[in-house]
Amino acid sequence: MRFHNAQSAVNAHRFLYYAFLKTETSVTIAKLRCEKCTRKDKILIKVHLDLALYLKEYIGSHLKPITLLLPLSYFQHKDVVHLAQDLIGKILITETDGIQTSGIIVETEAYRGADDRACHAFNYKRTARTETMFLEGGHAYVYLCYGIHSLFNIVVNREGEPDAVLIRALEPLEGIKIMKERRPKSKNHRITSGPGCLTKAMGISLAQNALPLISSNGIWLEEPNSPTPDFKIEARTRIGVDYAGEDAKRLWRFLRVGGNSEKHRSKP
Repeated sequence: MRFHNAQSAVNAHRFLYYAFLKTETSVTIAKLRCEKCTRKDKILIKVHLDLALYLKEYIGSHLKPITLLLPLSYFQHKDVVHLAQDLIGKILITETDGIQTSGIIVETEAYRGADDRACHAFNYKRTARTETMFLEGGHAYVYLCYGIHSLFNIVVNREGEPDAVLIRALEPLEGIKIMKERRPKSKNHRITSGPGCLTKAMGISLAQNALPLISSNGIWLEEPNSPTPDFKIEARTRIGVDYAGEDAKRLWRFLRVGGNSEKHRSKP
């Protein structure tokens, strides 16, 4: 199907969407009302059903979900624990050389600088590494773990309050082929499972550290504006923070429960 311009494409897609809704509804009503329908009615229902299935397949393969860019102000909420939960279900997107990769966030951890011994900037400790955490909410905090893995965090709260949310796992959406190329030895459902795995699959490195999370920087977040399956959020203790004493017992790790998300979470 070819279009003269972008608006023509939008109008055509809008028509197909409403046609699908109308057709699917008519098929449902017909099935409910025609327990003793004639052969002619059955043929009509079959035609409608085939059309509905075709439109559903066409729309699914040609239209991306409508999304809303998360503004930097979103990340300046004062409660890092709230944001760590609210980020579940949001979409993380990266773009490198015009190629996009994206995934639904299914696992996070909250870290609070003021009183959380598990946080790099506990008690407002400033080092060359933690300096990024003191930026205004909405910046990327990427650091090297064990000298091997780059881990991606989102700085939150206002400037001077070193709070951050670690993104631990994603459910892949776009660019799965390039993700597999970046992680060739990984199983399909594990390519973005775990904080070190997802950064490699998404092309995130130390180069993105301290960058604002906006599309022009090639890394940003969006919120789906289309219906998503119902899910619950489960709270657990964070991973690898036994050194934090009592703070290690805080239930500040959040996981999406339901649908396909569970198989994409990190292993522990």
